[in-house]
Amino acid sequence: YSESVMNAFLLKIAADNMRELAKLKGDPDYAEKMSSLSESVFCACRRHAWKGDFFARVLINRKNKFGLRYLGAQNDGFCTDPDIGGTYYLNSFSWSILSDVADEEQIAVMLNIVERHLKTPSGFKLCTAHSLSSVTSAAAGTEQYFPGDRENGGVFKHAAMMAVTAMLKASKTVSDSVLRGKLLENAYFMLGIVMPYKTLQDPHLYKGNPRFCTQYNNPITRENVGPILSGTSTWLVIALMEAYGIGFTPEGIVFSPALSGEQKEIRFDLALRNASYSVTIEKKRAAFCDGKRLSLYVDGVETKNTVVRYFNDNKRHGITLKYLKQDPNIINWAQDKI
Repeated sequence: YSESVMNAFLLKIAADNMRELAKLKGDPDYAEKMSSLSESVFCACRRHAWKGDFFARVLINRKNKFGLRYLGAQNDGFCTDPDIGGTYYLNSFSWSILSDVADEEQIAVMLNIVERHLKTPSGFKLCTAHSLSSVTSAAAGTEQYFPGDRENGGVFKHAAMMAVTAMLKASKTVSDSVLRGKLLENAYFMLGIVMPYKTLQDPHLYKGNPRFCTQYNNPITRENVGPILSGTSTWLVIALMEAYGIGFTPEGIVFSPALSGEQKEIRFDLALRNASYSVTIEKKRAAFCDGKRLSLYVDGVETKNTVVRYFNDNKRHGITLKYLKQDPNIINWAQDKI
């Protein structure tokens, strides 16, 4: 009754974080223990959970009369859509990337399926049509909900923000420029839907409150549905921090933005305890942001450092990041999209 593979991804992330904490604490033995655990989970996920075109959601380790061995991915036996042939879950895509389990080839394969079977005008659906009645009557599935609601094709916006964060993270590491462009395009497509003020474009249709993040969208009715206090707001902040590339280290602030092809400038304010920062990120259209193309200015003065030191003067400081070179492998593709 659990999302077993997703829990494995979470375990790997926990082990990786505990390894780094152990290093900071000066405990090499525990750091090595966490490294061993992380590697073990990584190998198990790659060996058992990858099913040819997607990471499974659940591995089934008990006998059943239908011989079902996993849920999620091609030929799993749970799909109720004859045109798909498998059940696909957005969280399997997201957390395989967030945990650094999925490689570039797997990301590309999964992204194609996400675009084909989970992407709707209202966002990325939590999952495709399925029935769990062959193994349980207790778990949430298609049978329990109105079409387009929750596990019956609903767009869970906090899960979609997990996917956005994963896409932005992957866009900074993949080597294929076209794949990077697709990841960014899909990430910003979903961000544009989740921003609460988007309901003002058509309040009668979208419903929702323009000041709050609601929990999910129904892609059939297009309504924003659910409680106003949900995980969406937290994950939206995490996704935006990944998009703007805000990272905190003991030495200072590091930036690794991931902007979409059509964006030319982003401005935001960053308020910390003892100072505030007005940040501007500039780039040409069709260019990507990466450290190789970066010029960094602090209070108008260019610096060769990649880390902006923390100020403790309770003043406002200006930070400008300029990405002026274009990626020759992506210009034509991105211009077509723009």
